[in-house]
Amino acid sequence: MFGKSIKFLLLRHIGIMTTLAASLTIIMAIAVSMSGGHRETWQEYLAAREGRHASLNSVSRALGYGGLVHNLYNLALRGGDEYALATDRDIVAALSSIDQYQALHPSELERITITFLKDELTRARLSLRDLQARVKAGDDAEEILANAPFDLERIARSLASLERSATFELPSGIGSAYWAQLRDLWRMVGMDGFIHHYKKFLVTGVAEEREHATEMVVRAKTLLAQLDTVSSGGAQKEALTLIGLTLDEYLRAMDKIAELQVEGLSVREIDRRVTIDDRPALGAFSTLISSELARIENQGKQNLVSMQEMESIIIWGSVPLLAIFVFIFLSTSIFLRKMLQRSLEEVSQRRDAILADDDDIQHAVSLRKSHPLLDEFETCANYLEDVGNVLREERMMSAQQRRILDRLPNGIIAFSAGGAMAFSNARMPEIIDMPRSWFKGSKSKDELLLYLATRGDFGSGVPADLANFYIEMTDDLSVGETTSFTLDTSDDRHIRVRVEREVSNLILLSADDVTREEKSSRAKEIEARTDWLTGLPNRKAAEEAGPKMLSDAAENRQAMAVLSMDMDGFKPINDQYGHAAGDLVLRETAKRIKAELREGDYAARVGGDEFQLVLNRLDDANGAELFARRLVRVLEDPIDLGDGTMISVSASIGIACYPLHGKSLQGLVHRADEAMYGAKALVDDRVLTASNRAPHAEADETAIAS
Repeated sequence: MFGKSIKFLLLRHIGIMTTLAASLTIIMAIAVSMSGGHRETWQEYLAAREGRHASLNSVSRALGYGGLVHNLYNLALRGGDEYALATDRDIVAALSSIDQYQALHPSELERITITFLKDELTRARLSLRDLQARVKAGDDAEEILANAPFDLERIARSLASLERSATFELPSGIGSAYWAQLRDLWRMVGMDGFIHHYKKFLVTGVAEEREHATEMVVRAKTLLAQLDTVSSGGAQKEALTLIGLTLDEYLRAMDKIAELQVEGLSVREIDRRVTIDDRPALGAFSTLISSELARIENQGKQNLVSMQEMESIIIWGSVPLLAIFVFIFLSTSIFLRKMLQRSLEEVSQRRDAILADDDDIQHAVSLRKSHPLLDEFETCANYLEDVGNVLREERMMSAQQRRILDRLPNGIIAFSAGGAMAFSNARMPEIIDMPRSWFKGSKSKDELLLYLATRGDFGSGVPADLANFYIEMTDDLSVGETTSFTLDTSDDRHIRVRVEREVSNLILLSADDVTREEKSSRAKEIEARTDWLTGLPNRKAAEEAGPKMLSDAAENRQAMAVLSMDMDGFKPINDQYGHAAGDLVLRETAKRIKAELREGDYAARVGGDEFQLVLNRLDDANGAELFARRLVRVLEDPIDLGDGTMISVSASIGIACYPLHGKSLQGLVHRADEAMYGAKALVDDRVLTASNRAPHAEADETAIAS
């Protein structure tokens, strides 16, 4: 009866304490989920707002629209002291902000990117006086920028890499979508945005730069429309309208520039005629960015205050429950101590009585107490032995799997979602030519990329470029999906890499050295496009290369010539001296043709004794005609057949020039063939240029094959 009372009281108190503990746990969990996460996230944002992001935004503004990319092109075009001072001010501001960013403990990859960026900016600053002097000397703006000791494209890539590595998401409910759209809009007009491609189109006249600039303006106007639908303030809408009007002005300006380029005006004359006032748009951008940052910060601080008030309410509401819990726990402990003392006294008295009455009973009691205990010990021992057997089997299985992986012909390496190296097999160090000891211990994806990039075996040698390539390969990869690519190393090896995302979110890379297969495949491709006798490209190769050369000539606004050449009196050589002599003549002819070609020119054997040549970068048809006459004289030099026999051959050459005689490759070849047959009919000449009027003009109006 006494034992039942203790059991009842004990169960009742344990139930009450369990209920109170569960209530406290639920309350604290709610507190953590509702306030802790938001508070931590917002404090991180405020730190980023004051540090990394503030510095990065300053760098972006100093280099982008209205900054370095703007003033540097103006300096190359106009050369005024005000542009040199403005460019120097932009570079100093960017370097200062980069130093602030560097002081905030960036990652190893970020530090390398920062070093590249600072080196380029420093070279740009040191070269400003030289740029200004060359402008005053009348040098061409395109030539000035092309020969500059710095690279604007590399500055843009380094900045983009730094922005990606510092990506930070705002907490939910604090306008993150609007802020992301605003940053995207700034990128569309920033360092590598439309203003860069607009200025490059103005300086170089390359149509592709105009297309890039137009595309970015269209995307920027789409973002403006999206921002306008969610903007509430009148000042914001007015700022968006000003930016849109400025973008429209740039579109019209590009049309005007294209017209003036056709008229033949110089770059600096076009720059003087086409001017755009960017000050309203720059002011509008400043208004949008500053107002949005202020709104986000105020809203976040209000959110933080609300979370702190909620925490106070939850904490003070939990105090009474905690006090009740402590009181019941202490009272239960005291009560149990008293009950246990009384119970022990009763047990002791009964034991003494049993021992005094009968030793046999004592022996029986002892046996009844010990046997179950022995059984329990035996059961535990058997269980532990079973566990040991299972662990040994698992270790044996793991070792067996490891041996199988190490024997695979492919190199295998896996990275976790966070970038840590999960495992690699023994073949991987051999594939990428790295010591096996490097793969021991804890390594990460960034460390491996840094090692490979620093060694210069893969890609451009810039760690940021290699990291971006890895991100592009893996970010959009779904679970179970695979992709593959081939890497060409600096020691002329070819490694095929297969990338797969596993169900466990591991990124699994499998690498295989396919150098032999790649070289064999490429050799077959070259063989299929090469004339076996002369070593020159064959007709198939000429048909593939011609359209690309014609497209380049059109894009660079340069003349190009197609020459059709046929040997004179070649058949009698075969008939009199044999086909071996004819083959020797063809090989010697091809050798002399290659010796006369300039870099970038092209020659192919398209028939038995027929050759086709393409001359690039010509001023007019006269240059092609001079080349053809020189080639005829070279070909007329005697050829030794090897047995003391000397023979002479000649050739007839027809010339057709782009764009004078046609604008399609098919039309130019047709005109050159006609001129070649005309040259064969001449008595005193072996070179003839096509007439300025095409006999089949309608066939010559086809578009340039790309």
